[in-house]
Amino acid sequence: MSYNHRQLFARLDSQLAQDLTLSLTTLARGIGVSRHTAGKAFHQLTGMSFSKYRESKLLAKAFRLLNEDPAKSIKIVAIDLGYDSPGGLSRFLRMKTGFTPSAIRNGALQLSDITVPWVQL
Repeated sequence: MSYNHRQLFARLDSQLAQDLTLSLTTLARGIGVSRHTAGKAFHQLTGMSFSKYRESKLLAKAFRLLNEDPAKSIKIVAIDLGYDSPGGLSRFLRMKTGFTPSAIRNGALQLSDITVPWVQL
C-alpha cells in the first residue's frame, strides 16, 4: 500500500504537538498505520528519525516554557514537558545544550544559538 507521506506526517505531527511524550508506535496506531510506515514518513520529510524530531520539538518547547514565565518553577516546567522530576529535564537539557534549565532561563543560551531543525516556536 502506498501512502502520501506528507499527509501522514501532518497527522502524526499534529498528534505529537498535543503530547510530546507519545511514542512512534502509539502515534502510528492512532492513525492506523504501521510503526515502520510512520517512521518512514518522518524520515522522508524531515531527514531525521522520529526520536530526533521529537527531541528537537521537546527542546524548543522547553526553551519556550522556561522563558515565557520566569515565575513558573522549573519543577512545573518539567511536569508540563512530561518529566516526572526536574532532574530528568535538567539531564536532557545539559546533554543537548550543555546548560541547566536555570542557566537557559537566565539567558545563558538562546534557542537561536543551537540548531533545532523543523521546529517553530
